[in-house]
Amino acid sequence: NDGKLTTTQITNVGLVVNGGTVQLAPNGTPAGASSLNSLVLATDSNNVPLGSLDITNNSVSILAAADADPISSIVGYLKTAYDKGAWDGAGIQSSAVASQPGTGIGYVDGNTDTGTAAASGIILVKDTWIGDVNLDGLITPEDMSVLTSNFGKTGMDWAQGDLNYDGVVNGDDWALFALGAAEFKAG
Repeated sequence: NDGKLTTTQITNVGLVVNGGTVQLAPNGTPAGASSLNSLVLATDSNNVPLGSLDITNNSVSILAAADADPISSIVGYLKTAYDKGAWDGAGIQSSAVASQPGTGIGYVDGNTDTGTAAASGIILVKDTWIGDVNLDGLITPEDMSVLTSNFGKTGMDWAQGDLNYDGVVNGDDWALFALGAAEFKAG
């Protein structure tokens, strides 16, 4: 349905959203971080989510065993919510990101994205600055270096510079990086 459930934190459970929105109350600190054993958003026949997880300004860790890593589902949920930057689609969304220019929902997979904020066996999804590819909360020359070294490559993820979830690091990602860097510097 179209209902909304708001909670401060969700920990150590599997979350299934069949419709409506589960929203994490804005906190933005480690105390507001959630950790899920699994995340499933029911989908329609076109694989479009029927409900949403609104992380607001928080982070969510999702277990990701190497032999059953749910990263493709998580990225799919982000893509549908992203909706070309409007953040108004169903999936993993953020009402905080939708209202703050230069921010986005970053994700890293601790099984494949070494040197990031995610431990092995964890997918980390977080409200952050667009361009913060390692999810440390900052935009640094190291983040820019990642985009530079992966420019023109396909099959990329957020930690490799794909900031619009299309799998390619290109000029669109550089434009988003510039917006994120400008807002980060101004903030």
